[in-house]
Amino acid sequence: MRKVNLGLIGLGRHGIRYANHILKDTKNGRLVAICRRKEAQGKAFAKEKDIKFYNQYTELLKDKDIEAVIIVTTPNMNLDISIESIKAKKHILIEKPFATNLKDAKTIIEEAERETIKLMVAQTLRYNPVISEIKKRKEEIGSIHTISVSQRYESLDREWQREVKVAGGGNVLHLGVHIFDFIRWITGDEVKRVYCETANIFNPELEDSFVAAFNLNKGIKCVIDSCRYTDSRSGRIELVGEDGQLIGDFVHYSLAKIKGNEMIPIPTSGDIPTIKKVLEDFCDSIVNDRNPPITGYDGLKTIEIADGCYRSAREGKAVYL
Repeated sequence: MRKVNLGLIGLGRHGIRYANHILKDTKNGRLVAICRRKEAQGKAFAKEKDIKFYNQYTELLKDKDIEAVIIVTTPNMNLDISIESIKAKKHILIEKPFATNLKDAKTIIEEAERETIKLMVAQTLRYNPVISEIKKRKEEIGSIHTISVSQRYESLDREWQREVKVAGGGNVLHLGVHIFDFIRWITGDEVKRVYCETANIFNPELEDSFVAAFNLNKGIKCVIDSCRYTDSRSGRIELVGEDGQLIGDFVHYSLAKIKGNEMIPIPTSGDIPTIKKVLEDFCDSIVNDRNPPITGYDGLKTIEIADGCYRSAREGKAVYL
């Protein structure tokens, strides 16, 4: 099996996860080099794993052995690194959020298309076993008219997530995009109307809580709440159809179908390495010259919805996308 030679830009907490998956269990990818601004830690990791180290991403992009890059940096760097990667003719897998604003997202897509660069956004929630099972079984509950989703996490523990210029946004942009992508993917439809309210509980600079209501083009209505202020974690999903309901939690790997008064448990495969699945799909798109399953356009649409949420919260009214 051919393996794609990969360069990893960003070796923080999340970047380490990518590195370890490539090194240990990604069947069609090979980690050639890493880039980290903290030179001592980066050099130590590279020496231990017998791979190349670069302190500057511009130097990594000059490496002719590298076919594709994985960008796992703070969101404010996504535009510049993506554009330079495209110029260097490297395919791109980029962590969500895809961009901090619509203009940057569109620019990345346009440049990638111009140079025929494969561009994939790592919306890892799609690979969660509960989400996958819901996707398979949604026809069992008939026409869906209502979707309810919540994502509740602990408060922020990284300083950059509290800085507007670095993070680009708060909970809407960082957790919300998971939910926005799920809604588009599970329904095959687009968000038409958004109403959103945000709150600052522990973070005075960026919202750490939001509630929102969406109307989709084909009439489905969605209710969303997401927060980062509770000493707990959950990911509830409810799909309500004419023939029943699907109710699950993608954090606790539970899923059930409700029919009449009966709740029928549905087994799922439990915790699986979603990053590994993302990496393998990305590499497969390069090896077989096919479009990635999660495209730059998918990433753009999540940023568009986030932008709508922010506009609605500022204006205190529903907005149309």
